[in-house]
Amino acid sequence: MKNIFFILVQAFFLSNCNEDNVSTKINHPITGSWHLISYEPGFSPTSFYKNEEVTWVFYNDGKLVVKIKNGTSINNSMPLSSDGNYLYTITDKLITLKDFEYDYSIENETLTISNNPAADGKRLIFQKVVK
Repeated sequence: MKNIFFILVQAFFLSNCNEDNVSTKINHPITGSWHLISYEPGFSPTSFYKNEEVTWVFYNDGKLVVKIKNGTSINNSMPLSSDGNYLYTITDKLITLKDFEYDYSIENETLTISNNPAADGKRLIFQKVVK
C-alpha cells in the first residue's frame, strides 16, 4: 500500500512540472512600437528619420521586430540595421541586443538607447507609437 501511495504522489508532482507553468513574459514600459527619430553614430553626422521609416516593435516575450520602410537609407553602423526578428533582454538600466549591452532610458514617451555617447558612442532616439 505504501508503494502505491508513493507512486501516486510522484505521478502527481511530475504531471504538474512542465514548461507551460513558467512565465517568460516581460512586463516593461519598452513593450510596444517605437519609431526611430534619430541615430547619432558618434563622430559621423546624425541621421534623422520620419515616422514609420524605421519601427522597432518590442514584444513581452523577448522578441523584437525591426521594420524598415523600402527606400529608407540606413547607416550600416546602426545596431539592427536591417529588417528582421531579434531577441532582447532588459534590466533596470541595460538592454541587450544581439549580444551587445546598451544603456537605455524611457522618458515622456521617448526611448533612448546608447553606447557611451559621452565618448562619441552611438545613440538611437525613438518616439513611442500611441494608437
